[in-house]
Amino acid sequence: QTLADVEAQIVVVLEQSSKDEVADNLLWFGLYLVEIGRTFALGPVFSAFDQLRNASLVRDIDEGRYLMLAGLVDFHQGQLDEARSKFEGALAVGVSLKDPDLAANSAQNLGLVAWTAGSFDEAERDFLRSNELRQPEDHEGHAKVLVNLASIYVDRDESDKFARTLGLLSASPAMAKRGADRSALLGLQGLQAERQGHLQDA
Repeated sequence: QTLADVEAQIVVVLEQSSKDEVADNLLWFGLYLVEIGRTFALGPVFSAFDQLRNASLVRDIDEGRYLMLAGLVDFHQGQLDEARSKFEGALAVGVSLKDPDLAANSAQNLGLVAWTAGSFDEAERDFLRSNELRQPEDHEGHAKVLVNLASIYVDRDESDKFARTLGLLSASPAMAKRGADRSALLGLQGLQAERQGHLQDA
């Protein structure tokens, strides 16, 4: 996708969305761009969001999601301090508005920032808080966080915590749906077995 393609798609989003949904739909489109590795194209999204804000078409929850999206851009660009600040802001909005998805995902992203910076204790706390904030029925979200926690415990050779987390992950309903998580689970099991000297299990 070129920048011109993105700008054309933004026009479609703005034209086809209701006033109540337009900011949310725009941010979801921005998140899609991040997921496909097109962070360079977020400029027009942020510009369009500013126009919606000036037109009083942005709700408080949209401001939190905007901070989340902007933080993801900073994170992918290696600007960890800026990303942390925006994720903390998004978390505060999510907690204040009692939006479990925004709050949980913000805490998870703070964990990723801390992990990337080498602050493993902080990352563990953020990941654990993420799953505390997350809705019980969000099985896939819980599973993603458990994979991150298990990876930290493997890196730190914390076999007891790893085993407990692995048990939770193995029992997660998401394992029946997400091949990526199942692959990660098998990979972690193999790495743990290798480190413990049980090569036959790997």
